[in-house]
Amino acid sequence: FVLSLLLHVLQYLLLPLLLRRGFWPALLSNTLYAAALSAYCYLTFLGYNELPFLRSTEVFVFPVVAIGGAYLVSVVLAATSGFSCTWLV
Repeated sequence: FVLSLLLHVLQYLLLPLLLRRGFWPALLSNTLYAAALSAYCYLTFLGYNELPFLRSTEVFVFPVVAIGGAYLVSVVLAATSGFSCTWLV
């Protein structure tokens, strides 16, 4: 639910700002995607962590590291070429 709320509702409301060219709109767009995907992974972890018959549920948090790395790469791309995740959708 949080992923849909952030990526569909908030992105729709911020669309005039996110589609502009430049570093700050690209940074905001990439931050929005990184936050939404990280929140999804974390909330999935919290849900599965409550189930007593599951072991090693912390593996659901591991993708947050990859999301953080992709976010850092996207910040560098935003600074050099203005890359924005909103343009991909």
